[in-house]
Amino acid sequence: ERLATVQRALSRLPKRARRAFILSRLEGLSYPEIARRLGISRNMVERHIMRALVDCRRLRTLAMY
Repeated sequence: ERLATVQRALSRLPKRARRAFILSRLEGLSYPEIARRLGISRNMVERHIMRALVDCRRLRTLAMY
């Protein structure tokens, strides 16, 4: 159930946000490494990952009710 919630949240994200989250959480890359791979700033990587986490948390909360 939790995996389905995360998958649902990630599917709703823009492509770069989804990719940044996957590179960070699943592949274990650092923010600077992700920034280099995606051709974006480290700050943008942080924003993408924070957005993904907020969306996952929000969906998880909604799923509880």
